[in-house]
Amino acid sequence: MAKNIFMTSTLFTAAIILGAIFIFIVFFIALHKKKHNKKLEKQKVIFTDLVWKNKLEISEKENINSYLLALDKINFVLLYIHFKEEKEEVELIDLWRIKAARAVNEDNSIYEQKKGKSLLVDKQITKIQLEVLLHDMTKVNLALYEYQEGIQDYMFIRRRANYWAEMINSQIKELPQSIKKAAGKVQG
Repeated sequence: MAKNIFMTSTLFTAAIILGAIFIFIVFFIALHKKKHNKKLEKQKVIFTDLVWKNKLEISEKENINSYLLALDKINFVLLYIHFKEEKEEVELIDLWRIKAARAVNEDNSIYEQKKGKSLLVDKQITKIQLEVLLHDMTKVNLALYEYQEGIQDYMFIRRRANYWAEMINSQIKELPQSIKKAAGKVQG
């Protein structure tokens, strides 16, 4: 009888502890979700404000981690936003100014000295970015991944970077030729 009461009280105590842990986990999940939703809402407001202020007509957009790429095929504008904790970084690039775009990796090579020679032992990808080459030969680098964010989804992000580079290059080729020649003369 005493053994049965001891078992019951032990099971009751374990149930209380498990219930408290469950409530604790649910509370922190809800708190995290609320914080995430608040962050997404802030990003949406910033994006909508930029679109409205610049009179853009976005035909395609994509969020990749804390980065946003958008393309306005009517006004020929590429919009890039890096949502940082303190202040977002915004780039509006006129497609007429772009010569080419490509996806590039920035690597950190790790070398080790063996018998007086440097040997490459590891390579870490520190950044995936869209490299936008302008007609005046300056480059604008638009980061889509940085090492401090963790290496999750590398292949996905790399595929998306390639997709955006191809889409930008395609849009450049489709610019109306008569206007394109006039824009080249003005810039050249």
